[in-house]
Amino acid sequence: MSDMRLTVFIAVLLTATIGFATDWYNSPSPESAAAAAAFLNEIMQQSPRHDGAPLRIYEIRDVDLDGAFEVLEHRSAFEDAPGFLSAPLGPAFDWVTIYRQRNGRFQEATAEFRWFLTLQRLKYEQWIRAFEASESLTGDASQLVAANREKFIRILKDYVARVEKLLRREG
Repeated sequence: MSDMRLTVFIAVLLTATIGFATDWYNSPSPESAAAAAAFLNEIMQQSPRHDGAPLRIYEIRDVDLDGAFEVLEHRSAFEDAPGFLSAPLGPAFDWVTIYRQRNGRFQEATAEFRWFLTLQRLKYEQWIRAFEASESLTGDASQLVAANREKFIRILKDYVARVEKLLRREG
């Protein structure tokens, strides 16, 4: 197993183990769930839409297992071109912003979630490698990548740079 795969495996295993161990102890309160749902409804109104449906994906999740929910917003680099990406390629181009509640208001706090950012960076780097050696891709995905390889890799390298900048800022 390569070093990167081992690192990802360990990070996922630790996250899952910590999640199981602390789930019963730090379950988010109903108040945290209600506040997160209200904020999610607020920011969902700002999402661009296609055929009436929001183009961004949202999650309510206790990312750091501290007993309070965070709201995650997945924003595609291609939200201005709905339907451009095939379903298997879509997740490669999602930038995830994490919002955390402070003093009764939700605020952007992505840089505070270092382990999450590290996993995102590994995901983007894995997609870059897949696009550089696209023989592993099949069908429509391989044709789409072949036609847009440089643009796809540039976007993902920009994401990696954003992650590294956030990690430096908070660290």
